[in-house]
Amino acid sequence: VCTVLRLLVNPSDELAFARLVEMFPKVGKKTSHKIFRKLGGRINLQREETHDQLVAALPAAARDEWEKVKPVFLAYREDSLQNDPGEIIFRFNKAFYTEYMVESFDNHKFRAEDLDGLIDFTVKFDSTESFLSEIALLTNLDADSGKAPADEEDRDSIRLSTVHQAKGLEWKAVFVLFVNEDMFPSKKAIEEAGDAEERRLFYVAVTRAEDELFLCSPMVRRQRDGGMIFLDPSRFLTEIPESMLQPDGGGFH
Repeated sequence: VCTVLRLLVNPSDELAFARLVEMFPKVGKKTSHKIFRKLGGRINLQREETHDQLVAALPAAARDEWEKVKPVFLAYREDSLQNDPGEIIFRFNKAFYTEYMVESFDNHKFRAEDLDGLIDFTVKFDSTESFLSEIALLTNLDADSGKAPADEEDRDSIRLSTVHQAKGLEWKAVFVLFVNEDMFPSKKAIEEAGDAEERRLFYVAVTRAEDELFLCSPMVRRQRDGGMIFLDPSRFLTEIPESMLQPDGGGFH
């Protein structure tokens, strides 16, 4: 979904354009490349006329789907959302991507949870550009983490991962973030199927640590509108014997 933001910021980003339009029916690599060239190699989705040209160039099967997301792109400028990347992701998700995930991925529920986490992550950024810069940095760090460290200094690094992506992996020290009610376990997951699956995921998370495990349970959380909400520790924390926990500020060790 970050391709949406990338294309809004840089209309000449052909890779972002390709990744976006290839989610739509009957659009493959050759078609996306052809459309990009036909529109002059610059896809300014903040302009109404660009959408008219794009719809005319898209296969017939993709046109109605594109009309669903068109308002999202136009709102970037019309609603002054340049400094609110989370709102753009939220609207794109609601208009198109949620249905796309259900139709395209067996693990769409997990992907939806990860997307909710990404939207929460945008709160700390005051512009789309700064958010994309951070994402690019983290993506590079994640790619580099799969390589053998060249020296001791390279070993002193942090890897960010979702619980699902961490299955089968282990690290000397692991920090599990937001071990709070409605977050871990997820409120949405509990409402749909109880906490059994979330409990299994928690087990996966805590067993990734070889030596040290930090369970972080903050007391407050900043919302996207700037407000603050108070948080309760996760039920999973309260079930752990106190003898096995070492309180440490905003979390447990």
